[in-house]
Amino acid sequence: MQLFLQLACLFAVGAVIGWCIELVFRRLFTAKKWINPGFLNGPYLPLYGFGTVILYEISDLPLAVGWKIVLFGVLLTAVEYAAGILFIKGMKIKLWDYSKRWGNIQGIICPLFSLLWTAAGTLFLFFVYPWLQGVLAWFAERALSPFFLGVFYGVFLVDLGASFGLGARLRKLAAEARETLAYEELKAYLRQRAKKLRKKVSFLLPFRSDRSLKENIRAFLDSRRHREGPVTAGGPDGEAPASPPEGPAPEDPGFEKIIPTAPERGEPIPQPESLPEDPAGESAKAAGRAECGGPALQPEGRPDPDAGGSLKDPIAERGEAEATAPEDPDFEQARNTETSAPKGPKTCDRPGKKGD
Repeated sequence: MQLFLQLACLFAVGAVIGWCIELVFRRLFTAKKWINPGFLNGPYLPLYGFGTVILYEISDLPLAVGWKIVLFGVLLTAVEYAAGILFIKGMKIKLWDYSKRWGNIQGIICPLFSLLWTAAGTLFLFFVYPWLQGVLAWFAERALSPFFLGVFYGVFLVDLGASFGLGARLRKLAAEARETLAYEELKAYLRQRAKKLRKKVSFLLPFRSDRSLKENIRAFLDSRRHREGPVTAGGPDGEAPASPPEGPAPEDPGFEKIIPTAPERGEPIPQPESLPEDPAGESAKAAGRAECGGPALQPEGRPDPDAGGSLKDPIAERGEAEATAPEDPDFEQARNTETSAPKGPKTCDRPGKKGD
């Protein structure tokens, strides 16, 4: 009976002290905030409780100090890995993440924390174990010891049942979203959202919110995807898109036809191809010019000498005739009268056009 009371006391004390260590560690090194650590709501971490029992039992074995220290590191790392893989595979919840640590295995264990567990076991062996033996013997002889342990484990079991009920709901939502929930990150997200809305944040009950748990999980996953971006891009199988080939792009003959290269110095500049001749259009222009009294045009747009036309421009001929004509007072007076008269619609002012 005394051994049972001692182990029960060890588990309770180790779980509470471990909770205090994690609380301070998160505040100082990781989250920089006061966040209730662990899966349960109360101030205890079962992982540290089991670890304390293991340290005490190994310290009590008749082994050399070196072997005890090795067993501390190996067994505590194994317990950490077992707890982590149990929650990831069974509950779709990741309680901690060492993915950014060197040498990590599935983000659950890493050499750095294995070394820390070994150092903690060594300190326990030399400084805590000698003193703890007398304290446990004294506690087991007290009559009220079963009462205090009963109160602690009663609250612990109720909290454990409620937390696993919440875990079952989280597991269902995570399976629907095909995601593994980062437990501590989710709690930090809910806490930050409550502060933005200026609502009271519950330290021991971080999942208490004005929205349903499903809405909170969906919003949390959307914010994480937006922050991290897509993991892979490409086809439906998640294949990454092919990177463009290095080196100059291949030549495109069609592009060269559209935009030819500039000629070298000394080469003749290529002239654009002439448009096809339109005999019907040229005949129409010649007919319009004849109607207005001008000389008939050849198909090339020049006056026909056989029809009495001149090779000079009619406008230029008219200007030359006016310049060489003798001055006539009656003619000047008639022209001034014509200029001062009200203007009407023009007809055939220009040769080749009929009524602008």
